[in-house]
Amino acid sequence: MLVEITEIEQAYLVEILGEAHKGLLHEIHHADSSDYKDKLRETAELNEALAGKLKKSDG
Repeated sequence: MLVEITEIEQAYLVEILGEAHKGLLHEIHHADSSDYKDKLRETAELNEALAGKLKKSDG
């Protein structure tokens, strides 16, 4: 899939993903259930992958 976005939109998405990642790390740290932590880690990895793609397309 190919989605075209402006540089402003790209920067905004990277910023949002960064804030979401911080929140996920905080939630992982405070979660009690290992299953829930695993799900949060999966989400954090997806978040990192998306942010990496957006940053990579910047160059």
